[in-house]
Amino acid sequence: MRKYTTQACDALTQQQVASLELSSYQVLRATNLCRWSLDGGKTTFDLSFNTVMDVLQLYYDEADKPYWVVFEAITVGGFPGVKRQGDSKPPVYNCQVFVATGPKQGIEVRAVSTGVAADWCGKAVKAAEFVVGNLGT
Repeated sequence: MRKYTTQACDALTQQQVASLELSSYQVLRATNLCRWSLDGGKTTFDLSFNTVMDVLQLYYDEADKPYWVVFEAITVGGFPGVKRQGDSKPPVYNCQVFVATGPKQGIEVRAVSTGVAADWCGKAVKAAEFVVGNLGT
């Protein structure tokens, strides 16, 4: 995972980005974050790598908050994770996925859109699956 912590955008291939329907989005490359954005940031799809804290525990600590209408334990490539979605009502849609890949490390995918109705949780989970699959390559 460390190879992607400084080049997060490299964690997905061009074909994987295309299958997530993000190819037409503008890409922002930051150290441990890759952001695909559309319409001046009205839609963002973020991929980041955490190597300093137990984000999975933070997600579970917030599990009972009323704004998480979806909170689901998931497994991605054998790693534990969480999929959560806030109260998504048109025109705002959102989803967050975190996969713990080791102690105090993991992959986080966040999708937020004000206007583009899509299965953002499906895209976020698929992105996490792609990244976990790419870790060994």
